[in-house]
Amino acid sequence: MRIFCSAVLLAMSTAACASEVSVPSSATTEAPKPAVAPAKPQSAPSSSLSRVKIAPLPQARAMSVAVTTPTHTRGAIVASDLHGSASDDTAMAVARDASSNVVTVGRLGASGDVGCGWHASTNGGTYVMKTTPTGACAWAVYFDGDGFVSPSAVTVAPDGSIFVAGSFEGTATFDVPQTSAGGLDGFIVKLASDGRITWARTFGSAEDDYPYAVATSGSTVAVGGAFYGTITLGGTAGTRWTSNGDADAFVAIFSSSDGGLNTSRAFGGPGWDAVNALTFDEGAVHLVAAGTHAGGLDLGLGTVASAGGQDGFVATYDSSLVATGVRSFGGAGDDAAHGVVVDASSRIVIAGYFTNAAAIGAPSPLSGTGQYTAFWAAYNGSLAFATAATLDADGASVAEALTLGPTGDIVIGGQFTGTTAPGPLQMSAGGRRTGFVASFSPSGTATWTTPISGSADTEVLGMVAASPSVVAVGSSNGTLMGSTAPYAGGSDAVVMTLGN
Repeated sequence: MRIFCSAVLLAMSTAACASEVSVPSSATTEAPKPAVAPAKPQSAPSSSLSRVKIAPLPQARAMSVAVTTPTHTRGAIVASDLHGSASDDTAMAVARDASSNVVTVGRLGASGDVGCGWHASTNGGTYVMKTTPTGACAWAVYFDGDGFVSPSAVTVAPDGSIFVAGSFEGTATFDVPQTSAGGLDGFIVKLASDGRITWARTFGSAEDDYPYAVATSGSTVAVGGAFYGTITLGGTAGTRWTSNGDADAFVAIFSSSDGGLNTSRAFGGPGWDAVNALTFDEGAVHLVAAGTHAGGLDLGLGTVASAGGQDGFVATYDSSLVATGVRSFGGAGDDAAHGVVVDASSRIVIAGYFTNAAAIGAPSPLSGTGQYTAFWAAYNGSLAFATAATLDADGASVAEALTLGPTGDIVIGGQFTGTTAPGPLQMSAGGRRTGFVASFSPSGTATWTTPISGSADTEVLGMVAASPSVVAVGSSNGTLMGSTAPYAGGSDAVVMTLGN
């Protein structure tokens, strides 16, 4: 583990920077693995789509068409930046603390700079970066190894503690070097607000394991994802779960103080099942999980059937992971939930995508014109339908990220191709796969949409509200609109601030 600290932080406290400082070195040309460990088998080349087995977004033929940008002022790009190495780099997720400092996690494919100074790495690895409300780097921490090391999710506790979840193979250095049990193993790391590692836990089996989500509340931290074969959670003497078919979903709750396993649960049927997002509903003392399943599975209240292909789900659990509510949604094609939040009205809001049409509990199914359609849907605490909205494009659109805006709006982010539905907020991808951020009122009225575009494909993978703005992170395969930062090569990590 290496920590790079800015001059400002060094002047404030040298204790936070006692670990090895990164040293400049020439970049390696070794081809990295995808920024997120892919599901088996992997049909989608995009790192963000690896949580579910779907075909890649269609590529438009004319690559020279200009991107159409809305003229509205809300959602305007305030600042944008690229950073990374000559290899593939991706900013995977983002969170903020009570002081509006922003924590970004991602994968650095080789030696490079994520905005806090040069970091020398042989194989690349995970970075955790904290920036101040003004965008200045406070510190960056790196988890390197002799194989693949990548984060997937981050959350910040009220006391400023940071929890990062992800996957690694081989030997990776967190607080101490740790070796995977075989294939890809999961990890969860707790860092203090100054970047010092408090504890790190790894878990897995001889096959691949994918933590995709993390959330914290009180004295606990929850991790969710997917696994193959038999997984051991909580160390060699911990709980063992065996998948029922392809891959099964899991949720594990750990003590936030020392990383000890409190309880865990696995859910699975004959197909690919995964927990993609987690949050806590503090008012109802619920853990809320959202994800995807194929072929039907038991989420704790009896088997829910699949409408066809992959379906999405949202479920609530008490502190012992006893199910209190379950809803499955979808249609004949592939559908999934990629994000979940609880809004100020205690509604559970999910976001993701569906194919053609999907029954989500509304009086009528949602429908779209493209290959996939991004959507969000709100439910009450009993998972009864409240309202929903779509971002329809004649190519395809997928919601990868979800947050609540500074004024309580529902904000989704992801990627799209083609042109979105006609109207004052219409936007065009300009012949390439383009990231987007879109904001809706709590009742479902679109308030603004903004393309996150560049000279090549872009995508948004994570978002957080940092009043009065929204910070979006992801990747770009070329130069980025609104950024003066040079393109380093491969895919570069994107960090962008949008006004609200």
